[in-house]
Amino acid sequence: MAALIIIIVCVLLIATPVFGNSINKPALMLAKTTELYSIPERVTRYIVSEKLDGMRAFWNGEALISKRGHPINAPDWFTKDFPTTPLDGELWLQRNKFEQLISIVSKDVPIDKEWQQVKFVVFDIPEPQFTFQQRLNLIEISVSESNKPWLQIVPHHQFQRFDELESFFKKIVEQGAEGVILNHVEGLYQSGRQNTVLKLKPFYDAEATVIGHVEGTGKFTGMLGSLIVRNAQGKTFKIGTGFSDKERLTPPQINDIITYKYHGLTNSGVPRFASFLRIRND
Repeated sequence: MAALIIIIVCVLLIATPVFGNSINKPALMLAKTTELYSIPERVTRYIVSEKLDGMRAFWNGEALISKRGHPINAPDWFTKDFPTTPLDGELWLQRNKFEQLISIVSKDVPIDKEWQQVKFVVFDIPEPQFTFQQRLNLIEISVSESNKPWLQIVPHHQFQRFDELESFFKKIVEQGAEGVILNHVEGLYQSGRQNTVLKLKPFYDAEATVIGHVEGTGKFTGMLGSLIVRNAQGKTFKIGTGFSDKERLTPPQINDIITYKYHGLTNSGVPRFASFLRIRND
């Protein structure tokens, strides 16, 4: 096993990175959304990790960039001595701290004290010749050799029975997690949504464009009551829940793109029980 890992590392070090070292939009692998009870019975073939509610980030060996290829203005000390090999992961604070994270990482001039709270949590390496199990070994080597406390690997689990996965999923969701990611042990890294990477969440989420506002009544008088939005499927509907009082006072503007969660679709294709999550950020 040790010999195999050494061979893999040598190949990785001499191989040309999948995405190159220029700051371009990386061709990331994406997960397909599924439901708990549609998971294949062979749960032993999946490696499971928590789905973090952070910002997707890509280390191309020289720079930290967003999923759309824009530079992330991290302090020099944050990425100093990072591996020269690409890493796919998320910038993360902790559960339910997404808005605070975005406030930190979106500044043109990074503030050291704020970035000291941030972690770059790695969940994959974009090397298409290796299975996920092999890539996981590479991640462990790269992260341990860098010896940076804020460069971490997302914890992974394997289960022998479906009820163990079910129990794990329900437990971390109750603790505030977004859901879980299931990687097939033999899955290869390919750009786009892949059947070998499954995203399991207690709800679905999607994006929509704000096209109107409805003023609130009662305790929301003088504030936002609901947004009128249109999603990618052309469905127009209202979203009236999920907002804080601050967000109702300064709501998303016309043409803003928002992320909302919902629980399935009505017979006419309208998202059921849609609730506001956040304004979409790069």
